[in-house]
Amino acid sequence: MSTNPSNYDAGIAAYERGHYEVALYDFEQRAMKGDGDRLAEFYLGYMYKHGKGVAQDLEKAVEWYQKAAERGYVPAINDYAVATLEQFAPFEEEVARITKSFVGEDEDVLRLKDETEVLRKNVRKRTVRVLQLLAEYGNPTTQFNLGIMCIYDYDALPENLKKPEEWFQKAANQGHVPAQYYLARTYEEGLGGVTPDLEKAVEWYTKAAKQDEPDGPKARSLAEALMRAKGATPGYAPAQSRLAEMYREGKGVDQDLLKAFGLHHQAAVQGHAESQFVLGVMYAYGEVGDPDFQEAVQWYQKAADQGYAPAQNNLALMYLDAKGVPHNPEKTLRLAFEAAQQGSAITQDLLGQTFEEGLFGVVGVDVEAYYWYSLAARNPANLNQAVNPNLATEVLTRREEVGKRLTEEQRNEIQQQVADWQPKVLVSSGTGFYINETLILTNEHVVKSYDEVRIPYRRVTVSARDTEVDFALLVDSVQNTDPARFRSSSVELGEEIAVFGYPLSHVLSYEGNGTLGTVSGLASPIVDVHPDNLFQHTTPIQRGNSGGPVLDAAGNVVGVVVSSLNPDAIRNQNVNFAIKFNVIEDFLKENQVTDYEDPIPVPGRAIDWGEVFKKAQKFTVPVLCFVNKGKDPLPLEEIGIDGLKR
Repeated sequence: MSTNPSNYDAGIAAYERGHYEVALYDFEQRAMKGDGDRLAEFYLGYMYKHGKGVAQDLEKAVEWYQKAAERGYVPAINDYAVATLEQFAPFEEEVARITKSFVGEDEDVLRLKDETEVLRKNVRKRTVRVLQLLAEYGNPTTQFNLGIMCIYDYDALPENLKKPEEWFQKAANQGHVPAQYYLARTYEEGLGGVTPDLEKAVEWYTKAAKQDEPDGPKARSLAEALMRAKGATPGYAPAQSRLAEMYREGKGVDQDLLKAFGLHHQAAVQGHAESQFVLGVMYAYGEVGDPDFQEAVQWYQKAADQGYAPAQNNLALMYLDAKGVPHNPEKTLRLAFEAAQQGSAITQDLLGQTFEEGLFGVVGVDVEAYYWYSLAARNPANLNQAVNPNLATEVLTRREEVGKRLTEEQRNEIQQQVADWQPKVLVSSGTGFYINETLILTNEHVVKSYDEVRIPYRRVTVSARDTEVDFALLVDSVQNTDPARFRSSSVELGEEIAVFGYPLSHVLSYEGNGTLGTVSGLASPIVDVHPDNLFQHTTPIQRGNSGGPVLDAAGNVVGVVVSSLNPDAIRNQNVNFAIKFNVIEDFLKENQVTDYEDPIPVPGRAIDWGEVFKKAQKFTVPVLCFVNKGKDPLPLEEIGIDGLKR
């Protein structure tokens, strides 16, 4: 039977009318005859994948897609790849979930790891076969993907496919812009064993950037360079940024700072963080004119907002030295901390000094100072690139001096932590409060499944957790002499209360926020498993308030913030919930914690909420949660063929 879609096809006609059972019967008959029918096999794969006229069955979908794909039917090749990966994803998620649930090498975890590894190898083999089929049919996106795998997933490919330059070249010749960009990078950096060729790198970066030199003389002023940049075609920002650096450094082309500036500006206005950062550097150091710190700050800020560590580092120093912005210690420390967590050696040194000397109002902790100095010293080359050529030596000296105040056991433990260290990013935050000198109470959901928990800016450890009542205990190495006080008597309907915490910590100060409200209900929604654990209140809360204290008029803790009826609301919502004291008490008793302070009597006079918040400020802290960045996913692109749209 012809597969030409212009001819009448009874199975397809039935499918398009929604008569899936008829279509299924027709396709099955055709697929099982002789050599089969690749169009029928493809449709069977689609129907099993989407549950059309048959129970959804991804395994059978993959089988039928594979049959059609092996017969060279391109739409089936695409869907075979997608379905194969989808088939694997739930298994991978289950492994990740179970692995998180156990400590150590549990038998079930080991079994699942073994099964996963076998399945992963099978999936990789299938995926590579799919990519090879599509690449041979001339699909540029697949050719690009194979080139990427040659560089970043080398072991997954058979020897006959390990040719990144060839795959990128084939896709680039078809106008595939990311392939042009990666072909240029391959030539610039010698990726995948390719011999570096800077002139070819410039050639392909230029094609990807689509940055043609205007007729006439080169720009002679900053204003002219800006005008050119603004009037140019947007182009491909990553290529513009790389090409700009080639001109800036004179690699494979004559050095041209104005050309570099224009290209970086073109990429920066499209949101490219690296170019935004470099523009900040060029403004700050006057590479194309007089230094302009205010412009530098603006571009650093744009890149820092995207989490770009070098920009966070430089912006922190601008706030520290009051260049282009007023001196702001809190901004300096927050930016430096985020950059240091991503691996910036210079800001890791700054944090070491902060903890050693107690700068910016931070409590001095030698263990933390030694930790940050050790991280900074891991790669002296990064420090040698700093303005101070002696910085690497100075960091090692500071580390040695702090280390003298630690025990050998402490130093060894930190060295192991440094050896295992990975870059980290802040993914969420909440609130916690001291219940005694060293223990902090917060919600379990605040610290769930994170690789590192900190309170600005030192590490704390999770010593206990209970998912059912949503509580966790954190241990701090620094003592707090003003812990919270608990009131054992229940809250009353209509009682005035307050909440103190650190909502929206990415935009608000770590000085904390206090809000007022009343107890509006003595139970949680009836759908809750434990409706008597919570009480309802009208005190405004936002994301980040979770785990914070609910306070009475004397500043005693009467509950812990846990949720809102509408967690996505930013304003105009007042149906919120807190965990009652008796639940807190039971959790603390279960963890052998009984040494918390007695309550203060509620005053008989007018309530001074300002004093309540001042008390809360002393025992309440932001809880910052980080995850390891790990390996970035491969930049594989969607193949983009929909077999049902012909």
